[in-house]
Amino acid sequence: MPRVRLLLLVCVPVLVATPVAAVTLGQVDDFETETTEDWQTGRSFIPVFVEVTGGPDGAGDAYIELVADGGAGAGSRLVAFNEAQWAGDYTSEGITRLLVDVRHGAGPDLHLRVSLYGNGNFLISDPAVVVDAQSDWQTIEISLEAQDLLWSDGFSVFAPNTEGALAVLSDAQGLRVLHSVALPTIGGGGARGERVAAELGVDNITAAPEPAPGMLSFLAAVTLAALVRLRGRA
Repeated sequence: MPRVRLLLLVCVPVLVATPVAAVTLGQVDDFETETTEDWQTGRSFIPVFVEVTGGPDGAGDAYIELVADGGAGAGSRLVAFNEAQWAGDYTSEGITRLLVDVRHGAGPDLHLRVSLYGNGNFLISDPAVVVDAQSDWQTIEISLEAQDLLWSDGFSVFAPNTEGALAVLSDAQGLRVLHSVALPTIGGGGARGERVAAELGVDNITAAPEPAPGMLSFLAAVTLAALVRLRGRA
């Protein structure tokens, strides 16, 4: 059965002012509006595609698909960015992780990273999360804590710099998702990885806090105790 695809062109002029958005803890881009929710590639000829069915929840679950052609020019790299609801202060919001559902549609193994940027400085997650070739939907987790992000001023290579990372996290201009086996270079407005011919389905991009193992264990113990009491009464 052929896929149902909506092609959203990013080159159409916008006549209505877009309201300013900022990142918030717990926000989820699930694409159920059947739009890109402001994710874009900056390329009108290989834009972000919206698939209206076939996401992690199956029929009727929308998601976006990123495509790279692996050629020599623009469109050769797998990358998408969002400078609307994913800009803002990650530190004050308590956002320390990014959870993303991904499906590898075609191409070699992908090495996924995220990049945050602001005020001419850039962060990149390291190490990359490897997604096996032609693998089905899975949830990946990427740390957004300062000690887990490498920093660059756009000229030097990416290197540890907690102070620089905290400065970007507190006033990020946007977020990128990209494929990069080695540490990327800066170009085209942000971090850029290697050329690759690949397709990647993306859904449920979630701004998550650090898990609290102690509290989760406590709640699990309370639940178990309640079940034991109910069984005793039965």
